Order: sequence, then C-alpha cells, then structure tokens
Amino acid sequence: MNYKEFELIDFVLDESFQQWVSSPTPESDKFWRLWLEENPGKKKVINQAKSVLESIDYKKTALSEKDKVDILNDIRAKIKADELTEELRIHSDEVPDDDVDETVIYSLPLRKTKRFYWVPVAAAIFLLLAVIGYWVLFPIGERVIYQTAYGETEHIDLPDGSRLVLNANSSISYQSNWDDKQDREVELEGEAFFTITHTPDHQKFIVHSNNVEIEVLGTEFNVNNRRGKSQVVLQSGKVKVNLKQTRGKESELDDMLIMEPGDLVEVSDKDTKITKKVVTPENYSSWTNGILIFNKMPLSEVFEMIQDNYGYNVIVLEEGIEQRLFTAEISSKDLDFIIIFLSKSFGLDIEKHHDELLVKKK
Repeated sequence: MNYKEFELIDFVLDESFQQWVSSPTPESDKFWRLWLEENPGKKKVINQAKSVLESIDYKKTALSEKDKVDILNDIRAKIKADELTEELRIHSDEVPDDDVDETVIYSLPLRKTKRFYWVPVAAAIFLLLAVIGYWVLFPIGERVIYQTAYGETEHIDLPDGSRLVLNANSSISYQSNWDDKQDREVELEGEAFFTITHTPDHQKFIVHSNNVEIEVLGTEFNVNNRRGKSQVVLQSGKVKVNLKQTRGKESELDDMLIMEPGDLVEVSDKDTKITKKVVTPENYSSWTNGILIFNKMPLSEVFEMIQDNYGYNVIVLEEGIEQRLFTAEISSKDLDFIIIFLSKSFGLDIEKHHDELLVKKK
C-alpha cells in the first residue's frame, strides 16, 4: 500500500489504519512509528485522521437528521466520560501501609453504561465527510494529538510553555488555538507527567481524565487513567480534582478535592470509590527519567505495568507468584532487562511467546 499518496479521507477509510487506531498492537505500532519517521511530512494528516476516527460514535440504525446533529456534537466534545450522579459522601477509612500517612475512602453512585453506535458504511462515510466539511467551514483550531507506542515515551511542549512527558501506550489531545481568553484544556488516555506554567492572567489548566477533571494554575503532577481508574499524584503546587456529576440535562462539577504535595487521589470506575492518601510522589514520576521504582509492589501490579507499557500479556502459570512483593529501582528502557531482573530476584522462568509472557517457577 502506497500510503505516501494518501490524503486525510484515504487514511480514514483505510481498514489497516482504522484497525491500528481502534486496536493497536506492538506490530502495528512499530509499522506506523517507522512509517512516520520515514514520512514526517504526513504527521499532521495522520493526527487529523486519528482524531476523526477516535471521535465517532456509531449506531446500527438509519440516521435521522437529529441523530446526525447529536453525533456531530459528540464528535466535537470527544465523547467525554460518563458523568456521575448524587453527591459525594464519606464511606470508610483504610489502614495505611508504610508508604501511606493517611487514607480516606469515599463512595460515589454507580455510573451509567456508555452508548455505542454502529452505522452502515455509507452513513459512516457521510458522517466523516460532514465532519471534515465542518472543520473547513467553521474552523475552531485543529485538534493536536500525540500518541506513544508500547515502550516509548515522548516529551511534549504545549502552546502556553507548559511541558509534559507522555508515557508508553498513551495519548494526549488538545485544540491548537489556545489564547489568553480560554481555559487550557487537554484530554489524556494513559499516563503523563505535567509541568504547568502559570500565566499572567491566571488561566486554568484542566486535564480531562475519564470521570475526573484536574484543575491547576501552576504545578507538577502525574496522571494515570488506566485499568478503570484515574490516579493523580501531586509533586508540587496545588490542584483541584473535580468529580463529574449529572443533574437532568445540565452537567455540573460541584464536588471536588483539594490536593497538597505528596497527595495521591484515585477514582475508581468499577466500585465507585475515591481514595486519598499521602505517598512519596517521586516513586510515581520516576518513569519520566527512565527509572521504575517499586516499593513493596505485588508482582500482580508489576505484571499489569508490563502489559500497559510494553504490550505483553502476562500469563502466570502457577499460584503463589503474583502475591510476592517487589522492591527495586531499575531501568524502564529495556523490557528484557526487567524480565531478567524479575527472574533472578524471584527464581522465575519468564518466557516470551509472541505477545505474551509466560511466567512459572524454575
């Protein structure tokens, strides 16, 4: 396939490109990363095509005019996370561990299930063309998207002078036309460490992460929204974590937590709980310097990190392995080194098999 000749609509309608955007694999990530390195002039159109595909909500019925308008509105809003109902209420306390000074648990109401739509191919093409036409007729600034592959991190400079480090298998997006009259807003999937610049007119900087919004003026913090939970760790400054709610047709953000340096706040989608505790923040941002710090972490969580950051599904073949605790500081740049380190530390036999790691005792 000669992708060098492709334009925006060609990428959007290409099945291989669609599959990479919707269900990336280590192989497809490697292919497109290498292709973009060889064709840097196509990065802009690639980001636009990804934005179109990631913004579409599908439906398995004929589209009425109202449906089309609703879906276009959804696309502009990037299908923000479902919002929560009722007010925040204190639920219970947890006993802190060695790395925790304080833990507070809150309980939130159950969330509604997202709506997924499927449209016939012709309707989908119409919708894509309509979206592209909308961008041309009503320019509101391009959507800038950065996405990392497995095992890759990227340093990104934002339009206001703020900076972030995007962790592996993650993406960040924002409107390119920031100005001094608007809030600075980004949407994150995965993990990133932010260093935010304080503007003279005190513009808010807002990170949208699943069912929470992190609002700051100038600070350093880490956000991770993988595996059905959003986790915020504040390294310096002060942030406000807003909890989304719905009342009727109007959305509000009237429940919040104020974080101080060293605070960790975690919002769970599954059991609707929020945890706040005090930690060592450097342990959660060390990956930005190519170092992974594990402090009495169960191997089950270590294996989840490997799957999230390197794209390998870890299969444990024997009981009693995942509960063992791991304490170490090791390089994050080489998965093979991590495997060797784990093998020698715990007497394990870890074998690579395609996109899987098979783990058993020696």
